[in-house]
Amino acid sequence: MAEQRIVGFRQDEEQHWVAELECGHAQHVRHTPPWQVRPWVVTPEGRAGRLGTPIPCGQCDAGQTPADPEPRRIAERVRSALVQTALAAYADAGLRGLCHEGAWEAAVSAMRQVELDPVATARASAAESPPSS
Repeated sequence: MAEQRIVGFRQDEEQHWVAELECGHAQHVRHTPPWQVRPWVVTPEGRAGRLGTPIPCGQCDAGQTPADPEPRRIAERVRSALVQTALAAYADAGLRGLCHEGAWEAAVSAMRQVELDPVATARASAAESPPSS
């Protein structure tokens, strides 16, 4: 089986960890004992320690051509920046005494003011975890 190095990590819509491979494919790296024992996947340090590690890529073996992963990476960075901005603005608005509706308006306003060019062009840390809500 063809092996490809891990170049990053992300979580899927069900919050399962997915390794992004140098070939452009992705591979789930779940920690679901006793079936799959990968305790390293549950911490940012553990994931960072696995960057560059080769793992089998069944999609390469099957001859599948990967999609360009860069648009998704850009979208993930933009989403992360918007969520972080909204959460910070909402919390700040609450501390300033705004009601929930006012805090929500402040959060939306803050998201509209995010400069997207620096976010879209910045290199994200491959092992970082998404912001908690």
